[in-house]
Amino acid sequence: MRYLTVALALATSLFGTANAGDIKLYPGASCQAVGGARSYVINGLIRNDSSGSAVDINCPIARDATGSTSIRVYVEDKHFNQDVACYTSSVNDYNYAGSWSPWVRSSGVTGAIPTPLDLPTTSGTSSSFQYVTCTLPPVYSGQMSGLRSMFVNEN
Repeated sequence: MRYLTVALALATSLFGTANAGDIKLYPGASCQAVGGARSYVINGLIRNDSSGSAVDINCPIARDATGSTSIRVYVEDKHFNQDVACYTSSVNDYNYAGSWSPWVRSSGVTGAIPTPLDLPTTSGTSSSFQYVTCTLPPVYSGQMSGLRSMFVNEN
């Protein structure tokens, strides 16, 4: 219950007084590791449990409108030398990636408090879908980096 209260407070502070139907909250567990890579899901958070390599994850965004006005992901960066990095993509129904945003990176170890990353949005058509891709660094000193949640505000 405490996480729900925090999530609602974060959504309000991030998106102001937008209509409740415009904001979607996704748990990190809605993301999937790419290419058969391993990941660890606990309490809605997706983490990289590999000590040897980074893991790419894809996070789908269900849309009610053509575009998103803002996307914010909350990440936990536990690696001393590597950052969590994310970008957004828009793909049409022919599986052609129409647009990509630049990478956005965490900056250093975040500890137990999730770090917000505000991602640039991508444009799309009524037949396209959006998703977020993140790279999670490997385990560092027994600590796993991960993605806790994602807020999407549509116009």
